[in-house]
Amino acid sequence: MATTTANTQDSQVLPGIHTRLSRRGLLPAEHLVDAGCTTLPHLEQAALEHQVTVSGPLRSNPTRQQRQNDGFARDEFHIDYDRQQVTCPQGQFSQG
Repeated sequence: MATTTANTQDSQVLPGIHTRLSRRGLLPAEHLVDAGCTTLPHLEQAALEHQVTVSGPLRSNPTRQQRQNDGFARDEFHIDYDRQQVTCPQGQFSQG
């Protein structure tokens, strides 16, 4: 837990929380959070730096594809973090 000013985003304090918990030997294997902390960069940072799985609801998907039901939306892609690979709904894998 961290107390901040009202204009501080939840996701901004998550790395510091993990650092402080790590120093005290209190890091959880899984950290349950709200949608303010479930951005992909924060999920990856917690996993790489602290071996913590951050779990919680994802933010809504505001993309044009989702709104218009046209093309592929973000939620239709599969991310394999171990292989560092993304698979599109048609089965194509990312190369980079």
